[in-house]
Amino acid sequence: MVNVLDYGAVADGKTLSTKAIQAAIDKCAKQDGGTVYCPPGNYLSGSLHLKSNITFYLEQGATLYGSKDMNDYESVSEIHFSGSNKYFLCATDVNNIAIEGKGTIDGQGSAFWESKMFSPLVLKPKANRPGCVVRLTRCQNIIIRDITMRNSPFYTIWLMGCDRAKITGINIDNPRKGPNTDGLDIDCSSNVAISDSYISAGDDCIALKSDAAKIGFKKACENVTVTNCTLSSTACGVRVGYEGDSPIKNCIFSNIVMYDTHIGIDIVSILPVLKIPFTKIDEGAEIDGIIFSDVVMDRVDRPIYIWLGREREGAFSGKIENIAIDNLIAKAANSCYIGGMDGKSVRGVSMSNIRLVLNGEMKPASNADSPGVWGFEKIPWGIYCNWVEDIKVDNVQIEWGSASGGWLGAIRCGNVKNLEIDNFAGRQFVEKGSAIHLNDVKGAFIHGCNASAVTGTFLVLEGDKTEDIVLSFNNLIRAKVPFAFTGGAPKEALSCVANNVPQQCEGYGK
Repeated sequence: MVNVLDYGAVADGKTLSTKAIQAAIDKCAKQDGGTVYCPPGNYLSGSLHLKSNITFYLEQGATLYGSKDMNDYESVSEIHFSGSNKYFLCATDVNNIAIEGKGTIDGQGSAFWESKMFSPLVLKPKANRPGCVVRLTRCQNIIIRDITMRNSPFYTIWLMGCDRAKITGINIDNPRKGPNTDGLDIDCSSNVAISDSYISAGDDCIALKSDAAKIGFKKACENVTVTNCTLSSTACGVRVGYEGDSPIKNCIFSNIVMYDTHIGIDIVSILPVLKIPFTKIDEGAEIDGIIFSDVVMDRVDRPIYIWLGREREGAFSGKIENIAIDNLIAKAANSCYIGGMDGKSVRGVSMSNIRLVLNGEMKPASNADSPGVWGFEKIPWGIYCNWVEDIKVDNVQIEWGSASGGWLGAIRCGNVKNLEIDNFAGRQFVEKGSAIHLNDVKGAFIHGCNASAVTGTFLVLEGDKTEDIVLSFNNLIRAKVPFAFTGGAPKEALSCVANNVPQQCEGYGK
């Protein structure tokens, strides 16, 4: 064990102790590893470079403050990044490192933000600020445990191109108006386990990314597990993807609580407005094999947002496939959205055991079929699907809590192939709406559903491309109109088998 006080560190929170703490790290590394120990007290430092085979340990009562002076931070030139390449605690190409203890790391982020707002939710950042509190690049065998991190000036923990990491029992508490103050960014990293942590952030709490352009070679973000975490964010509780250019696959999220959050589950693969520099790698995250289970959301804007799309023209290799969301309860202001684009659909989605209570005021959507990467567009349906293939909705309940305004109905699907809706319960919001609306849907099996009380029209079929719709063993006795056709939808597109419907409603389907 190497004590930083023995190398000249001063625990008064005012004296810059960068050289002393770095000397302790270097000494520990030279003696084949060990623990760099920070006893109780307040320490001020600039950039620190972690080395192989060491544990950086902050004792309970110890706080490590990041300097407010950018001159105290060093550039890491080998990392391709469009913003700052200066970091607080960083390591590149090292193995067997840990950051542990009951102490605190404080990035003093407010020193790097303006007092005016960049947007209604976010303060404007200054032209120069540290890029991250903890940045680990191409490292292996990482442990970050029990630490508290707060007031990050930018990202908090960023793993780039790493392998085998365990992050457990940590607390991240960043100002909600802080710009880009993500909690955990797991970027092109594999075999990562995150558990038993609390994260409150001014941007995404946990983000899985595949920005291989920033490390110069293609590497998947894969085999990530997240469990027993509580998340709160002005952006996304969990974000998977965005503008990445490598695969994101085989990741599981379980036992998650989210509250006061814009988007709960955000899965996005796009061709972004700005082309990623430094690389010729095709752009577009290939997202495949993502599971969410046992999730509770309270006071979220949008519970689920899955979007495969473009913000500009160009070659796009992105995809979203094989997504499962099970056991979710959400109290939300806006809809769930799942959408691709013409010629490139989201494929293989399962939504099961979901209870969605809608409480928000709905304003008319300007373009519900292309809501944009940030998901602010209001969409007047509880679940809205567009350009999706192979989707199953099982045991889903949609309720109108304190919802108001221009909501229409519970589920709307357009340009969808191979849809199954089983054991659904819900109704329209206003008289002109419907519980389920299918527009140009090819192949749907709707069965075991229960029309809620005061249901007007249970099902509307629209579009001359609608075909092969089967309704079987549904309880529609409380629906005034079980089925209706509009927009050129042919009646022969619908087959009805053994549904419980009002006697006055006859002659629908074949």
